[in-house]
This record gives sequence, C-alpha cells and structure tokens, in this order.
Amino acid sequence: MKNILFNTKYFALAIFLTLGFSSCVDLEFDAPVVNGICASDAVVNFTIAELKAMHVLGTEKDITDSIVISGVVVGDDASGNFYKKLVVQDETAGIEVYFGTTDLANSFPRGTEVFISCTGLTLSDYNGVTQIGVIEQAVIGDYICKGTTGLEIQPKELSISDLGEADISTLVSLSNVQFTSNDVLTSYADAVNLQSLNLTIESCDDDSSILLRTSGYSDFAGFLTPEGSGTITAVYSVFGTDQQLYINDTDDVNFLNDRCGGPTTVTSLSEDFQNNAANNEDINISGWGNEVIKGTRKWRGKEFSENVYAQATAFGDQAEEMETWMILPGVDLSNQMQLSFDSQVGFPVSGHDGLKVYISTDYTGFNIATATWVELNGNIANSSSDSFTWINSGNITLPLENGVTGYIGFQYVGSGENGNNQTSTYGIDNVVVEAQ
Repeated sequence: MKNILFNTKYFALAIFLTLGFSSCVDLEFDAPVVNGICASDAVVNFTIAELKAMHVLGTEKDITDSIVISGVVVGDDASGNFYKKLVVQDETAGIEVYFGTTDLANSFPRGTEVFISCTGLTLSDYNGVTQIGVIEQAVIGDYICKGTTGLEIQPKELSISDLGEADISTLVSLSNVQFTSNDVLTSYADAVNLQSLNLTIESCDDDSSILLRTSGYSDFAGFLTPEGSGTITAVYSVFGTDQQLYINDTDDVNFLNDRCGGPTTVTSLSEDFQNNAANNEDINISGWGNEVIKGTRKWRGKEFSENVYAQATAFGDQAEEMETWMILPGVDLSNQMQLSFDSQVGFPVSGHDGLKVYISTDYTGFNIATATWVELNGNIANSSSDSFTWINSGNITLPLENGVTGYIGFQYVGSGENGNNQTSTYGIDNVVVEAQ
C-alpha cells in the first residue's frame, strides 16, 4: 500500500476533531509517526459516522475507495475486557476496529489519537455493532498510526433511556445508577471457568436497566461488584435487542453513594394480590422484593376462578437448579407480631417440598445470599398435600426484638429440564402480618 503523508490540512482537521471531544485535551499535537499511512499526501476525508452510513446491517463490504478516518481510542485491551479490538470514536460516532493480534494497548492505549486507512478493510457488523477490520499484525503500519497521546475524552452524560443507535461504540456516562440487588457483591465474570457474565445495572430515577457484560478473561473478572450507587463510565454497545455496557476496568465504576430504593418497612401488612398482581406477570409490588438466585423464573401472578395469587414453579425452566425469593417489606419486631398465609401445591413431584418461609434481621435489600435467614414453622403445602388445595399456615409467631426490623421471605427451590425435574408448582395467597 502506498504511504501517506498528512499535510497542513490534516493538522487543522485533526485539531478540529480533537476540540469536539473535551476542553481538557492538550492542543499541542505530537508529530505523527513517519511510517505506514502517515507518510503520504492523503488527508482524513471521512468521519466515522459517514463510514458507518456506508454499511447495511447484516452485510459485508470490502472498502475499495480511498477512505481515511481519525478518532480517539476509548476502549482498549489493557485489562482483557476487549479482545483483539480497539473502540475508536470521533465527534460524530464510534466504531470497533478489529485486529489479528492482541496487546494493542501497548501501542494504542486509551486516549490515543489514531489515523486509519480503511482501503482494503472490510466493513461489517456483529449483532448490530458496526465494525471494520481485520488488521493483521504484520501490516498494522500500513493501516493505522497514532498521533497525540494522553487525550482526555469526556463521555456523553446520558440516562439509560436516552441511549440509542448513534451512541453505539462511544463512551457514555450514566449517573444515579446501581447494580440490582441480585448482582451486588457478585464477581464481574466467571474468572475460574473464564466465562463472560451479564450483570444488570438499574436506574435510581426510573425503572430502566441495562446489562454490564464482562469477559471471563479480564483481569478484574473475579472482583466483586460494589454495593452503592453512583456513576458508571463505559462503552455503549448492543447485542441484538439487548443494550450492553463494557468497562475498561473497575475504576470506571464509581458507586460510592448509598443505594437507592432500599427495602421499606410497615407496621402491618395484608395482601391478597387481587389488585396488585396480574396473571402470568412477575410480582411487582411496591416495597416487596422478587429476586432470582438460580434459574430464570421469578414469583408471578396467577389467576384461577377469578382469584389472583402469587405462584412459583420450575416448570419450563431449563436450569439445573432454580431458586427465587419473594420478600415482604420490613416489619418492626419491637411488638409481638404474627404471620399467616395460605399456600397450595400443584402438579406435585414426590419429595419436592419446594416452598419454605424465613425471617431475617440483617437483610438490607440486596444481600439475600449473605443475609441470615431463620426458617419459620407453620402449616405449609408440600409434595404430600392435595393438589391445588389451599392450606392455612395458622398464626406463626415472629421473634420479639426491640428496635429490630424483620424481613419475611418466601423461598421456592426446584429444578428444570436440565436438572432432576423438581417442578412442583407452589402458590401463596392472603399474606397477613399483624400484632398478636
């Protein structure tokens, strides 16, 4: 490939591009490396948005025109969370640039201005993310060189609901967000089996959420997620219809504030689900928890003969193990309180006593797995009970502890088709917590 030397027009355009990112950028440009594409007479002639506009999703296009783009690296492979690629953005858009080699951050770390000759590369996409490549190690100098280093890119400050197609492969900042209670104090990925994981980030301002995907090969895969809320800075991406974030390292997660939306407390409670649950929809009652520990199914509303109740089952779940919790708002245990409820079993599997009820005094709204749960004894439906027959628990006395808040949790455990088919269906209705 013929070499390219950027003339004075190139320097003016480079300064213009850089000004579009941040007032923190040092405008004293280093001279580009005089080799490869940086030693000819062509100039940057396309924005990244213009390059992406040439692409039709689901197709591949070999670029034959003389196209040179410029941008700043916002995602590199220093931590191992990005593999054989750089994420580059200019003031118009961002794009993934794929390579046939690793350790790219050694030459092109985040904050590095890069110039890319696209002639001879392929424009394609992967599940909705436009990409260009592949640049093999032996010819890197023919396609890419670097200009100024150490640039500080200001991310776009957006909300989860604001994110759209134009933001894909760009650096974004989401504030007032947190990990869902199910994903707090969880490893970012599976560092033992080197498996990527999706964790969920939720907004404190509305009911929107987004996935944070982390590679099992990243050097922070085994780190635990923080408990609080705050701001996350990440590269925005998609996988089909799923919205995803990718961080460069855990310094991008600044969750130092208290959690939002913690558990609520009540002095008494009476819930028959008739007006607060809908048939075949996940239970979503203000102040109540509904969390999946294993498998995919939460407690759901179920309607039969005009009666609405809460139901949990492993039927149709593919997981080897299933565990889901429905947790009531906290209640003050300073006064002697009692619990009562109705339960039933449907399609019982012999030996599958999948429903239990517990109380915890150290549950904080996001630590089901680490909280201390004490089982409460009452008349509860089990695998020997008559199918679809409601059984009243009787009055279950709660512990008396002055100044302590207790949280009652209904736990369902089972297994799906890939386990041992412990798929009995359990229902809960007419939950009452009141003074004795």
